Amino acid sequence: MDRPQLYGWAFSNYVRAVRILLLEKKVDYHFETVTFQDLTVDDFTRLHPFRRVPVLVHDRKIIYESQAILHYIDESFDGGSFQPKTPLERARMHQWMSVTVSYIQPIAIGQIFVQRVYIPENGGQADEGTIKRAVTAIASHLDVVETALTQAYLVGDSITLADIFMAPVLLSMKLAPEGEQLINSRPRLKTWLEQLAKRPSFVETAVPVPKFGLELVA
Repeated sequence: MDRPQLYGWAFSNYVRAVRILLLEKKVDYHFETVTFQDLTVDDFTRLHPFRRVPVLVHDRKIIYESQAILHYIDESFDGGSFQPKTPLERARMHQWMSVTVSYIQPIAIGQIFVQRVYIPENGGQADEGTIKRAVTAIASHLDVVETALTQAYLVGDSITLADIFMAPVLLSMKLAPEGEQLINSRPRLKTWLEQLAKRPSFVETAVPVPKFGLELVA
C-alpha cells in the first residue's frame, strides 16, 4: 500500500480529527498543508470538487469529506477498530457525528470561536450580540450531550469515531471564556473532554489559533 497523504490545514477541527485517528491507529502518513489560496486553484478540484479539506489520497484513491475519511481509515488500516460492534451502538456513533456537524459545530465554531477567539486574534472586534445568542443557543445542545455521557465515552466505555469527531470542535470552543464556562458547568462533559485532551494523539495535534485574516469572516 502507498503511504496515505492527508491534505488540509492543521487547525481545522475535521482535519485534526482525521490526524487523531491516524495517530491512534499508528498509521504512517504524510501531511500536506493546504492554504486558502490553494483552494481557489482550479486544479484543486481534482482532489475535492467543492474545494474543501480534508482530503485523503491513498493507493491512488481520493476520499473527501471528513466522516467518509474517518470510516475509510478505520476500516483500511490495522490498529484496532474505533467503531462499536453492535448495530445499535454504531447507529449511536453515527448519530453523534451527525449532531456534531448539524448542531454543535455551526455554533461552537461558526459563532463562539470565530467571534471571541479568531476575529480578535486577527485584529478585529467581536460581535457581542452574536456571542450572547450563540451561548444561549448551544446550551441546550450541550445539555443533551451531558445527559448522554453516562459512561466514559459517547458510545459505551471505549473511544469511537464519535468522540474523535466531536471533541476537537468543543476544544476549540473552549478557547473562548464563554465556551470554557459552558463546558465546565457540565461535569460529565468536562471530564470527558479533559480525558480526551490528555491523549497523546490530541496533544500532538494541538496547534495555535491561526492568523488567516479577517477576509475569511467578512
